[in-house]
Amino acid sequence: MRFLDIIKQNQKEILIGEIGAMLHDIGKAHPDFIRSKSIEEIKGLPHHARGIDKLLKPELIELFKNIKINIDNEEKTIYDLISLHHNAKGKILKYLESCDHLQSADDKGIVRKKQPLDNVLISSPFGFNKEKIDLANQQKSLDDLQSNLIGLFQKYLNESLDIKCFRKCLFNNLKTTFSHSLGETRISSNDVTLWDHTFSTAAVFKSILCAIALGEKPDSKEIKWSVLGFCWDGIGFINKGRKIADILERNKIIEKIKRELEDKFENEFPIGNVIYEDNNGIYFTFPPFPELIEELDKDKRKHVAKECAEYGLKIIREKSYNEIFPFFTLSKPSRALTIIADELKFASTKRNIPKMSPVLFIKDGEKRIEEKIDDNPDMPSSNNNEDICPVCKLRPKEEKEERCGICKERMLGRLTQWLNDRNNTIWTEEVADKNNRLALLTLNFDLDKWLDGTMVGTIFSQSFDDWCSCNK
Repeated sequence: MRFLDIIKQNQKEILIGEIGAMLHDIGKAHPDFIRSKSIEEIKGLPHHARGIDKLLKPELIELFKNIKINIDNEEKTIYDLISLHHNAKGKILKYLESCDHLQSADDKGIVRKKQPLDNVLISSPFGFNKEKIDLANQQKSLDDLQSNLIGLFQKYLNESLDIKCFRKCLFNNLKTTFSHSLGETRISSNDVTLWDHTFSTAAVFKSILCAIALGEKPDSKEIKWSVLGFCWDGIGFINKGRKIADILERNKIIEKIKRELEDKFENEFPIGNVIYEDNNGIYFTFPPFPELIEELDKDKRKHVAKECAEYGLKIIREKSYNEIFPFFTLSKPSRALTIIADELKFASTKRNIPKMSPVLFIKDGEKRIEEKIDDNPDMPSSNNNEDICPVCKLRPKEEKEERCGICKERMLGRLTQWLNDRNNTIWTEEVADKNNRLALLTLNFDLDKWLDGTMVGTIFSQSFDDWCSCNK
């Protein structure tokens, strides 16, 4: 049996575990959390343990108790994951506790200063104040969230929603509320929203559960994960477009590829969650396995990654009509998300190889092991009265035509959309100057130094006065 089939058999348990991890700190969305962590230190109910029974509606608590996760012969409810993750007993809770602590350490860095209750702010990573938390609004937001969750959980238990739709709806509701709540209230870590913290914790916990489903026994005291990348030359693919319609359609194709890959590996074969994406690829958390071993039949890490790459290759080929030539990367196991920088840097060295054969590059220590992915794309053939399309440079076209049928359809598709909805213009003459001239402005951001930690000093952590007062 293929490893991804085993993962799919455990889909429900893994996704329920992920949902429990997303909800593990729901008590922090209650105003009591802000009050207890303020300068005034107003005592309130704890956001975990039995305090959660009084912070949330009884009806919702009962629903949490009715949904269970069973992994490796151990059963826990969502209520257990919420109330006991700070007092962990049993393997599942210990894994969640470790993921929670690890992500909290990454999120917080150095914290120095509590905020006053009447001026609790959510800031950007660079110290810019974005939003002031109003406790009355926060309570209403939590009440609305609970009402929505009660409806969702009831529909799921009544089998009106499948696990995939249940997860999607729940994530949408949590993001709305958690994005305006804090996971850490103290300056300078008040840029960490509750959504940031719970999503990162759940992503790693999900990959841990996936590894357990495959027979692994990760060390709960030394939690690690890897990053699996699906990579391609997206900028080169977009730049092949000769007209605006073609450029926009090519950009849509890349978005469709990423969304289908996201659905495939977050839902159908839940190996982890998307932690980074751009026009040139998409990256997922990946289960922690031992690094490469000599016995091929026992090397789960290689086999699981290769099976994912095979599915990914099929999606990318179909959606791009064989115009995108992907490759795949797998990082070494790590406890820090800065490994994404190494994967991006490596991908940039391979991206510009023309019509590259699909290969999985697996990081093993300081070297990369190459694993070829089988690929037999159906490439079109031409006859004597056909030329090569000047746009895609792959498919044949009739001599009298400007482009092949697929490239022509991409261009005409935008006109069809405009005819149905004329709110926005598609005619360049309407924005050109009197000489019918246009300018194309492009912006590009190099994030490498922030992703690998080099530029972490530019992120606001503490003022000089704060530093002095703490070191006297």
